[in-house]
Amino acid sequence: SEDAWIRAISAHFAQGPRTQVGIGHDAAVVELDGRQVVLKTDVVIDWNITALSLSDPRADLGRPNQMRQLAMVHTAMHDAVNSIIGKYEVYAVKAAAPPGASTEAAAASAAYAVLIRLFPTAEGKETLDAGLAASLAAIPDGASKTDGVAVGEFVGKTIFDLRASD
Repeated sequence: SEDAWIRAISAHFAQGPRTQVGIGHDAAVVELDGRQVVLKTDVVIDWNITALSLSDPRADLGRPNQMRQLAMVHTAMHDAVNSIIGKYEVYAVKAAAPPGASTEAAAASAAYAVLIRLFPTAEGKETLDAGLAASLAAIPDGASKTDGVAVGEFVGKTIFDLRASD
């Protein structure tokens, strides 16, 4: 339920950064009231959890910096997906997307493209590479996947470049 999700995310924040959170394509495992809870997710929620697991609200500029990072990730995913489906107005980047490009591959690749630039450390790269591999493993190989990845990489890099000095 939505209430359980909100409580789980609140528990994640209360435990501080780098809480052990298992991420898969269809579910996330979080600690809630001392027990593990499996929550249904999608690629956007997966990457939100990944971003939260890497950022430390107590470091640097704290929560404002964490919110900036999340805004960049979500903006990149939004523009990547909307470059493909064209249902909503993009924030800044409308990439050329071949028909049939995978929106899931685009969202995952856009998030990855932003986060790898925000967290280029070995720990960040390891976490991000694993997250991208998990997201892309759930998508059948082929042009749809390849095209979605290309759209996401382009949009993610462009959004990062636009907002890097904020």
